[in-house]
Amino acid sequence: EKILVADDQYNHCLRRLHRDTGLASTFRGVCTSYGYQDGTRAKFSYPNCIIRDNQSGNQFLVTDKLNKAIRSVAISDGSVGTLIKSSTILHPLYLTQKTTGDIFVTASHAVYRISYTEKTIALIAGSPTTEGYRDSSLLNSLFRSPKELIFTQGNKLVLADYHNAKLRLLDLDKDKVTTLTLCNSWFNLHMPFSIMVTNDSLFVGLYQMILRFKCKFLV
Repeated sequence: EKILVADDQYNHCLRRLHRDTGLASTFRGVCTSYGYQDGTRAKFSYPNCIIRDNQSGNQFLVTDKLNKAIRSVAISDGSVGTLIKSSTILHPLYLTQKTTGDIFVTASHAVYRISYTEKTIALIAGSPTTEGYRDSSLLNSLFRSPKELIFTQGNKLVLADYHNAKLRLLDLDKDKVTTLTLCNSWFNLHMPFSIMVTNDSLFVGLYQMILRFKCKFLV
């Protein structure tokens, strides 16, 4: 596991990075050329996020922003397929996956669930056409350009609400969206877009820094 695969969004391709040498090469896509094509000569249009598929274990899942698609990329030979392509999801950005396989995607000002087996799409939180800030039930809540989202304890999602400069907690069991209050509540989360949770810490990526919060933050 000395190879990292990353999306190179503005060059429309996926890159392979070797940990030991630091050298980068093209993994899939045609760098600097956008389009839509499956297979071993695939094309992307602003791939934004890549994760490893926890169901098959042998492929990556990629949000293909302007193609309005979730693409699959085989780890063995790099062949590219399309898991789902739909104008329902306008500009998919970040995705995460439950242990059941279902995929959760941020797009526009909303969060969608994609059934892994049935390939169906459902709006679960926010509004694709209305931005704002409102804690409420899932479908009555409002966001402003939500970015990365991840599952934490139980059936809860933490989401980076970019233009609201906040972290939001989506409780899927209780049908509720709340705003996380962090231990350093005085700190302004200016444009948070990336998050990671470990056993004792919450990491938040901003454009100019990475913050680490070592405190109890989930309620």
